[in-house]
Amino acid sequence: MQLGEIGRGSPVESQLIEAWDWVNKEFPFPGYISADRRESYIGMAYAAWRTLNGKGKVLDFGCGPLDKTAIFSRIGLEVVAFDDFLDAWHRQNQNLDLIKSFAKKANIELLVADEHPSGLDALGEGYDMVMLHHVLEHLKDSPCALLNLLLRKLKTGGFLYTTVPNAVNLRKRIAVAKGKTNYSTYASYYWAEDEYRGHIREYVRDDLVQMAQFLGLEIVVAGNYNHFWNAVPKRMRWGVRALCKLVPGFCDSCSLIARKPENWQPKEKLTDQELYAAIDASVPFDYGKVLGSKNAQDN
Repeated sequence: MQLGEIGRGSPVESQLIEAWDWVNKEFPFPGYISADRRESYIGMAYAAWRTLNGKGKVLDFGCGPLDKTAIFSRIGLEVVAFDDFLDAWHRQNQNLDLIKSFAKKANIELLVADEHPSGLDALGEGYDMVMLHHVLEHLKDSPCALLNLLLRKLKTGGFLYTTVPNAVNLRKRIAVAKGKTNYSTYASYYWAEDEYRGHIREYVRDDLVQMAQFLGLEIVVAGNYNHFWNAVPKRMRWGVRALCKLVPGFCDSCSLIARKPENWQPKEKLTDQELYAAIDASVPFDYGKVLGSKNAQDN
């Protein structure tokens, strides 16, 4: 299965198209969904549908305003969605109420973080798939603890499905060659008045492969796809598509689907020896030395 394919000729093709049309009609924020996202939104939903053979209970963690999530629900998956909804616009006016109303229309069970004192326990268990779409790059700390917690809520044989921006896509390679950043604009970071909600650490395909290995998962597919076609001028899309087919690492995003095996056990901490091997530090620095010499302390 190629990431990003949209299921042409499959039994679910008409449902995917109907789901896209329905979301664009019912979504409460006109203009939010670019028409150029059609291929990626449908492709992501098809990848989940095909992996789960058309049925299953799915958790969309960090779901946002449900523009993508609703497509998963409309093609027959049972969807639970979770987010903190702390982006500034989420809490403006009646926006959160509109998102909740849309969730009901789309048959999505929506959980808002600060409305559940039990925190992530409110998510329950028994999921066939846990999804994090364009979430990991926003985390300020290692995803290790969060992912292991979410995997505990996944059935044995269930799937972790995550997508992230590609830190070395074609546009970013060109930008860096010009001395510009491959992240969001520095101004958006520098002038952030409240908690910065942008990208903290972006990923490449190999990062996702290592992440699956660290988590003890069986990789089903790991690769690249294009999620942000609207960022490519229309006159250039044919050429960019051809380049991305030739060099998948030029694509704007990366994706991973990995299976939770039998007898899976979480691993959240390494021994010192394992840690040194993992970070390729064969001769670790003795941090006891930072206490300084006796002469330095006497001074």
